[in-house]
Amino acid sequence: MKKLIFTFIASLLFLGHATAQENRLFPTQPNTSEIYHNLEKLGF
Repeated sequence: MKKLIFTFIASLLFLGHATAQENRLFPTQPNTSEIYHNLEKLGF
């Protein structure tokens, strides 16, 4: 279960990093800071 949660967080961070670089191509995608903020709200 821990591995699943870690993989989930890692994929979120990876996607956030990628979308931060491609923000002008996909402005509707969340950026890294929004993902960090959402993780904080979830309690990570």
